[in-house]
Amino acid sequence: MLNGEPPTVIDPGDRISIKPNYEPLPAKVYVSEIRENNVYLPVDLSDGVFEAPKVKGLYYYLYEATWLTEDGKYTLNQTSAVFAVEIM
Repeated sequence: MLNGEPPTVIDPGDRISIKPNYEPLPAKVYVSEIRENNVYLPVDLSDGVFEAPKVKGLYYYLYEATWLTEDGKYTLNQTSAVFAVEIM
């Protein structure tokens, strides 16, 4: 899933910031925690930031971004990425 990339090691409760380097910025951004059996739990984002879990362990996340037409009716483009954090 991560193509051999190691997880980012962080402390419990750290703030995880996702600031895409896209112009224009996407109209919609979603982050989900990926759990066992491919269960996806939405993560609450506030200005592109969310709080890391407080329990030690390895956590996987899916980032999704969508660009829409000016009227918001149609999708222009989408991207996604998976990343992992290890709480120490």
